[in-house]
Amino acid sequence: MSERCLNCEASYEGEYCPRCGQRSGGLDRPLGPFAREFAEEALGLDSRARLTVPALFLRPGEIAKEYVEGRRARFVPPIRLYLVTSFVMFLVLSQAGVEVENVTVTVGDTRVRADSAVVLPETEADTSAEDVLAERISRGFAQISEDPETFGQLFFNRMAQSMFFLLPAFALFLKAAYRKRPYLHHAVFAIYLHCFVFIVVTFTTVPEVIGLPALASMLDPLLLTVPIYLVLAMKRFYGEGWLPTLLKGWAVSITYAVLGGMTMTGLLLFSLLAM
Repeated sequence: MSERCLNCEASYEGEYCPRCGQRSGGLDRPLGPFAREFAEEALGLDSRARLTVPALFLRPGEIAKEYVEGRRARFVPPIRLYLVTSFVMFLVLSQAGVEVENVTVTVGDTRVRADSAVVLPETEADTSAEDVLAERISRGFAQISEDPETFGQLFFNRMAQSMFFLLPAFALFLKAAYRKRPYLHHAVFAIYLHCFVFIVVTFTTVPEVIGLPALASMLDPLLLTVPIYLVLAMKRFYGEGWLPTLLKGWAVSITYAVLGGMTMTGLLLFSLLAM
């Protein structure tokens, strides 16, 4: 049975219009088929996804190795997989929110505590600028208790943006550890590694979002698989022995953790000041 293309109005039979290439069917259809089509277009949910997901979890580093060696057609491209997994992760994290009740910010000789949302002076502030900054942070903490959703959106939006700095920095650390490799090889490895981390974080956060904190606590140990995964992925991708891989993995992880911690602290401060 022929149907008319909603885009160019050509008559045709089949799934795709031969004139413009648009897929048949509008939005007036069940949610299931539409969601499946969206996933196929966004993630390439075809044979590539069926190969990519198991390989990503069960064979650390293999997809990146295959990709840089030119065997790319079988797997979801790194940028596409990164965009999808990061979008889903930050969406889930934004629903989970940010807990800052136990956070204390020190400005000069003044401590600002989140759970009381007041300024606690230890001694007189040295400068009026410190007083102003402490007051703004205290005001931000107070506003978080009234509108935590806005703070969560601000924080996670900035966190998503910061990944465009952190991920290339991670690839740069790998470049320092493996100098003979081109930077783009490290970038591909870093992207697929972060995709794995994003999926794990999403998986461990979803139970908290849907109101199952006990299950979330049971799944939290999955985060401990990340450093193990990193070493296994580096071993397969770079092909060095276990000792140099462990040492380089440790050095890269520590350096990246320090940079990430500093970045998250800055994001927290900027988000507080924006409240």
